[in-house]
Amino acid sequence: MSLTDTVKFSFRCAILMAVVNIGFGLLVPLLMNVIVNVVPDNGAQLTMGSENVQSFAAWFVVTAVMCWVLWADGRKNTAYAKFDLFSALICAVLMFMLYFAPVIFMRYATDIAEKVLAQYFITSRWLLDILDNDYTQAVLAGGLMTVAVIMLAYFTSHAVYLKKHPDA
Repeated sequence: MSLTDTVKFSFRCAILMAVVNIGFGLLVPLLMNVIVNVVPDNGAQLTMGSENVQSFAAWFVVTAVMCWVLWADGRKNTAYAKFDLFSALICAVLMFMLYFAPVIFMRYATDIAEKVLAQYFITSRWLLDILDNDYTQAVLAGGLMTVAVIMLAYFTSHAVYLKKHPDA
């Protein structure tokens, strides 16, 4: 992949991950709250309405959507002989940096900015109880898990395409 293609691919994936994170970070809890109102059982309502379950569901949906996108990119890049490890690593680092960097400024944020950042990191809130309510560690762990799963999908797509088309 040329340097220009690497930059385009990396920035596109990183910005898409941020947009998907914001969008599904808002949409998944909203939809789960709607579903909670339909479910007649109080135990199911409490479980589905809990912040940890909604946060995990948002993380899962964001990760699944990004896996789907990078699966298709892996196939396409392999088919057009543009797949390379260097571009994938730059993409992974840039996605992680765009997700993780705002948490550094969270402790210096005003109340409104802190609430906005907390909403941005909704996909990592389910890790707060595990990591002693430390946003930095939760975002680090959540971001690393997301990027690792996404890159696994990207490399798996490459391997599957090469297996089906050995002459590629």
